[in-house]
Amino acid sequence: MKKRCFNCMKEYEEQYEVCPHCGYVDGSPPAEAYHLAPGEILNHKYIVGTAIDSGGFGIIYRAWDAQMEQVVAIKEYFPNGVVSRVPGQNDVIVYSGKNREVFRKGVDRFLVEARNMAEFSQPDIVALYDYFEENNTAYIVMEYLDGVSFKEYLKERGGQIPSEEVVDITLHVLAALEEIHSHHIIHRDISPDNVFLCSNHRVKVIDFGAARFSSGEESSNFSTIVKPGYAPAEQYRTKSRQGPFTDLYALGACMYQAATGEKPQESLARAMHDDLRPPKELNPEVPEYLSDIIMKAMAMDEDERFQSSEEFMKALKGHQIAKTPAKKKPKKKRKKGNSVLKMAVAVVLTLLLCAGAFWGITNHTRLVKMGYSGKIEFYVPESKKDYYGEVVNDYSIDYDKEISIVPVADEKYKETVLEKLGTKESPAIFVSDDFSQKELADAEDMEKYVVDAIEDPEENFYYLNQYYKKKQDEKRMPLSFNVPLILENRNLGKAVKKAINDSSEFALSAKGKKAQTELYQVKDSVVDLSSGLHIDTKNSVNSKKGIRKFKNGEAAYYITDWADYHKIIESKKYMDLDILYPDKSTKMKVDFSEYISISSKINVQARMEAEDFVMYMALNQSKYLMKEEREDRLPLNKEALKRFSETWTINLASSLEKDDGRVQFENYLDTCVLDN
Repeated sequence: MKKRCFNCMKEYEEQYEVCPHCGYVDGSPPAEAYHLAPGEILNHKYIVGTAIDSGGFGIIYRAWDAQMEQVVAIKEYFPNGVVSRVPGQNDVIVYSGKNREVFRKGVDRFLVEARNMAEFSQPDIVALYDYFEENNTAYIVMEYLDGVSFKEYLKERGGQIPSEEVVDITLHVLAALEEIHSHHIIHRDISPDNVFLCSNHRVKVIDFGAARFSSGEESSNFSTIVKPGYAPAEQYRTKSRQGPFTDLYALGACMYQAATGEKPQESLARAMHDDLRPPKELNPEVPEYLSDIIMKAMAMDEDERFQSSEEFMKALKGHQIAKTPAKKKPKKKRKKGNSVLKMAVAVVLTLLLCAGAFWGITNHTRLVKMGYSGKIEFYVPESKKDYYGEVVNDYSIDYDKEISIVPVADEKYKETVLEKLGTKESPAIFVSDDFSQKELADAEDMEKYVVDAIEDPEENFYYLNQYYKKKQDEKRMPLSFNVPLILENRNLGKAVKKAINDSSEFALSAKGKKAQTELYQVKDSVVDLSSGLHIDTKNSVNSKKGIRKFKNGEAAYYITDWADYHKIIESKKYMDLDILYPDKSTKMKVDFSEYISISSKINVQARMEAEDFVMYMALNQSKYLMKEEREDRLPLNKEALKRFSETWTINLASSLEKDDGRVQFENYLDTCVLDN
């Protein structure tokens, strides 16, 4: 007798416990307790095997189709932090009762992905075999692909591949996109992760979770699902014109990385300072025509890009020289006297150049900016060097600028920076979390030289204008913030039917009274931020105790902040949790964190480079918070926060409102005020 291995799906003799083909031990538990156990049967015919991948919204299993007798891949809708599964059981448990409706919408969207895939019949698109609902969730059955993602393939080859190979892979993806777009669907997530290179030399476009129907008209409503570096600017807006050109930008970005070995500058940053260099400048072996085609595909203005896959393919096959779109300069605020100053600087510069002199002429209106080749040092506490190191590394790649991280032992950090600040050894940039305004006498005014350079900071950043209007802390630039949140255990609290005005509105349910549960706890650092709720300070606890008591059912309500809420959700412990957003008249306060300062006693060009770097950090904060798994704080930039909170849309929904969680949360942020 033979049995089937639940890992490689090959057969072997029943008497053996270990698969001779792959080494899998029969009877092994799933890799994670919440995964389906190998051997479970779905839809009466699919034998579940081991999990081969998992992400924020699903788990992919290798499986055996007993009817068709072939290996398949099954994708299970399983959003992290929203659902769980009791080990040994198959049904999915939704964490919170208020999330049931939103979770149902997530299942519906998941099935829309399946229906989108069912539309296609093209060899360069992963094939769909089946989809169904079971175990209180939904499943998609797909063609099983043996190979590696384009991302892994590039990594194996040192980051870049020959131009001929770039073109060959691109033509396959374009053939897939031509089929997708012919059904008026846009993929919206083309990236090296979602292009799969099979061992049989086939190329497959995968993952249609972000795909949407598109008419190509202005101002259609889209969810903001983006991959920084690959997503064009229009994908960062919920109301925008998106179409085939959106996917073609992303494909151009994939080509750019494959041809140069460098991830392209993020489109959000390009909208302010477009420093994307043509591929040929980074890799001289890239043919001129290919470099131009990539730059056309990645034009910031969608009308200047290729408008169809067919047009893109013709350019590649015919070596058509695509006119490289001219970069559009970002709009800057006009300052009085700029025109006169601009003329004067131009005259002086011309005279100097004619005389054969070459030296840096700069001013803080950024009318002239010569290249700075000196050393720019960024001082950070030792405990934060990896986090800030990621930012510096990406900035150096995107802008071809060199900034050196200087880590200093946490206990000596402030003392060291203050010793050097204002001297010849002064750091250009430094973390200034615990510095007073008096101690920053030799730091530059961040409002005047950084915030003023940002177009419409009130529209694009939370609370930044409020912060600088106080005129108490102009020497620091905050990058992130935290807000209070009111959490309710719906089993223990008496469900509130309206927005909260005061802590006196909290009440225990019959179950809560029976269990002699405490009414509420408040995190000690949040007492002042939530003073509008008239909190009893006797209920103040530290973070560790507050989380423990709330999770263990010892308190019906927990007034805490985003940081603790994130820990509770990530713990995956089942509880019927709800968020209670306060009434608009009850002003909750926000607290800034992660401050950066720039020395005023360094070369003026070095200061300008430092200012550019700080703006880059402010625009890209969400990416680094997520990359370093530091999602316990929120980015100040509004577009960045939309990307950040997209992951938490379901968790952030309150049962009292009908909007999705992200909208509810952003509406709440609009009512908060800055802590004095």
